[in-house]
Amino acid sequence: MTQSVKINLRHLHFLEPLREWRILDITTLRQESGVPVSEPSFSKAMSRLEKARAIKKAPDPWSKRKWVYLTPLGEKLLGYEGPSVCEERILHDAR
Repeated sequence: MTQSVKINLRHLHFLEPLREWRILDITTLRQESGVPVSEPSFSKAMSRLEKARAIKKAPDPWSKRKWVYLTPLGEKLLGYEGPSVCEERILHDAR
């Protein structure tokens, strides 16, 4: 059974900073997106995007921050053509 998740244009605006930075923590991503939205609404949108497999989250074991980066699907949705984040080096790229 396939599950459909709706991604709207506003959700894609949340991800715009990832074009430049490739990987950001949740708080910085929310600030850099410039979209006025409450923290619970932003978290819900991030959960939807993760469920749709447009982004992935990676927890930092030292700082407890959650890092967000684009999946190949997310890169395609944003029209990103730069280097992808290597999952083996997420914490290195985050630093």
